[in-house]
Amino acid sequence: MVITICSTPAEHRVTWMMLVPTMMHRLLRLPQAERAAADLSSLQTVLHLGAPCPPDLKRRFMAWVGAERVVEVYAGSESNGVLAIRGDEWLQHPGSVGRPAGGTTVAVRSPAGVDLPTGETGQVWLRREGDPTYRYLGTPSMRTDDGWDTIGDLGRLDDDGYLHIVDRVDDVILRAGVNVHPSEVERMLETHPAVRSAVAFGVADDDLGQRIEAVVDVAGATVTTAEILAWVQQRLDPARCPATVRIVDEPVRNDAGKTNRRTWAARTPPRGADTA
Repeated sequence: MVITICSTPAEHRVTWMMLVPTMMHRLLRLPQAERAAADLSSLQTVLHLGAPCPPDLKRRFMAWVGAERVVEVYAGSESNGVLAIRGDEWLQHPGSVGRPAGGTTVAVRSPAGVDLPTGETGQVWLRREGDPTYRYLGTPSMRTDDGWDTIGDLGRLDDDGYLHIVDRVDDVILRAGVNVHPSEVERMLETHPAVRSAVAFGVADDDLGQRIEAVVDVAGATVTTAEILAWVQQRLDPARCPATVRIVDEPVRNDAGKTNRRTWAARTPPRGADTA
């Protein structure tokens, strides 16, 4: 995917754009001189959605375009609920995906379906006014008779009612009895200057139950697995550090910022194979 910043805003005067975090990351990897030369004066709104946005990435992007222009939307393809947050709000609630909008109600619940107190992590459930506009083919729906539905995310609500997404329910890694969210591993790996994108996942392990593995896309940069492992080991608790990191030179996420952790886990070389 090639990204070009328009250098003739007088001709197009773009006012609105929609991005996913992968695109934001790619834009920030452009040479500083190229970004500095871009005239963003006509730009009013940058909408981002589609995948979790690492806080460090979002801060750097807002520092470039302006926090008040950036709007994040959290919703599923089913549009069973919508939450939104503007960049200047986000700075007061870092990591949040916003508060309910468009007739949406949000709840965070335990596996037994009990609403959890503020600050506790559970499965995110949404309900939106009106009749459903979707149905599933070949798979059962989680939608309840009173209109609540979930897309399988884990999250928590803060004291002001802002939702913070933690990870996907199905992707949580159980390592030696400790729940590890792969998104926190990925976010830390992606702070390394050479890493364009990362994916972390659990792999069966006789001793730990599951061990943490990761694949990073470095886009041809000169870096070793030992350097990347040292980077993350200095910044994450040992229980959350990947056992190995495999380096690739192609994106590990698609242009919409999506990835399939189970597919990557299935492609992981056996323990002890060369990962350099």
